[in-house]
Amino acid sequence: MTTPVYRDEKGSFLQFGGFEPSCYYDIENSPVRGHCNKSRSVEFVLQLNEKILFVEAKKTSPNLSPQDEKSLRSYIKDDCISDFEKFISHRNLRSSFVVEIVEKFVSSFFLSMGIANGYLTDTSMPKQMLEFMRKKDLKVVFLLVITDSKPDWAENISRKLQSEMGRIFPSSFIKVQAITAEMAMKKKIVNQIYPH
Repeated sequence: MTTPVYRDEKGSFLQFGGFEPSCYYDIENSPVRGHCNKSRSVEFVLQLNEKILFVEAKKTSPNLSPQDEKSLRSYIKDDCISDFEKFISHRNLRSSFVVEIVEKFVSSFFLSMGIANGYLTDTSMPKQMLEFMRKKDLKVVFLLVITDSKPDWAENISRKLQSEMGRIFPSSFIKVQAITAEMAMKKKIVNQIYPH
């Protein structure tokens, strides 16, 4: 019996796992990423339910100043969706937050596919995952897990990410999702949310 893999993301106050080691690839700390000028990457890649997930974690969306984060927390606590919508509309969400996430998704995808197809070498990617990623009908999910969010707010982020990713990949090939940490827990991707 193999020991499940758990991953702590302290900045997001999340523990991911426990994953089967043959289905988990730590791309963020992989040697190939270091050889590629430390290109941006997601936290990890996961083979789950006949799909490959590229998983990124954020505490809030978008990245906020301490004062803005305090405001966002009060909107979440009070369930003030209209205040959240106004808050987001006054920030240039596309130019910073969305572009940063898209860059991580795209870079991680191409690094992983380069390894799977033999253009790059990284022995830390499990053999089972390598073989799975070579499938012609591969289903890819780019997943953003947000610790401090509400489901309908995460859906708004999903639409923005899908729009940007749709410029790069055909929509039949990929799915882009932003979900709350609680939703990720139900899907057995997040194991624990740390108090913060």
